[in-house]
Amino acid sequence: MIGLDIQTNGIRLIGLKKNKHQFHIECIATTDFDAQTIFVESKIKYWDTLVTILAKLVDQLKIRDRPVAIHLPVHFVKMGYLQLPLGLSDEQIKTEIYAQAKHDWQNKEDLSLDFSQQTLTHAACSEILFVTANREYLSQYIQCVCSAGLRVQVVDVDIYALIRVLQYTDGLLFEQNVQREWLQKDAHAIIYITQTIVTLVLFTWQTIISYQYWPINETEEDWLQLSDKILTCLQSFSDKEIKRLIICGHSRYISRLIESVTQVYRLPVCFPEIFAHIKPPVPIDSAADFLVACGLAMRNHYKW
Repeated sequence: MIGLDIQTNGIRLIGLKKNKHQFHIECIATTDFDAQTIFVESKIKYWDTLVTILAKLVDQLKIRDRPVAIHLPVHFVKMGYLQLPLGLSDEQIKTEIYAQAKHDWQNKEDLSLDFSQQTLTHAACSEILFVTANREYLSQYIQCVCSAGLRVQVVDVDIYALIRVLQYTDGLLFEQNVQREWLQKDAHAIIYITQTIVTLVLFTWQTIISYQYWPINETEEDWLQLSDKILTCLQSFSDKEIKRLIICGHSRYISRLIESVTQVYRLPVCFPEIFAHIKPPVPIDSAADFLVACGLAMRNHYKW
């Protein structure tokens, strides 16, 4: 599977192949561009230009017609949970989701949705995780990637791709982990940094407890304010024992943010090193840039 991560500053693409419990890199590439070339207000605007850039990359790597996983940023979607009786059909579940999501969307025709369900052992019901997104934007995105020569097989959410990478780098494979029961109880915090958005995710092994995101500029004042917002958000979950702070991404002000958070929460801080576990064929300057792409490429080997 190929993981395709398109950010405001460029494209990160990686193809992974799984052999037993190890992933191997089949192809890897990066293409940088100025945000204004493709994006307007953090949304892809110039689709034809993106098709041209991506198609060139596809041809260079000789990966035309390969299956690909793409993603939407969490700030582009709405996510939620429902508990429903067992035995409902997919259409009945979708009806319930539409009813739950109607306050976010004026028209049912405007949204696309996906869901997964898990049977709860303590009750005769299922827990439904659902995601809704703008149908027109998602359709344009899929058409763009297909026009560039790839086959869209999966659409994911960026923070789920990140968590998937963390599970792998920790050695927490679904099939292999014998200590999963106690790991499910631990909470971890991710600070995920892109050029325009900083996202805070609080999660356990199976569940995203909470997420929040903020637009960001690369100024010291913005990052000082962001530190306060992140602390306020974490303090609202005082009942959760957070085990570690995970930094995904980079900024020249990140050390100040870490210092601010760890003064209140004496947490170990880690920077996932995906290429310590999956060796790239050529040296890569910033492994952090490929975390989402790697998580996407792992997508069809994991549950939702």
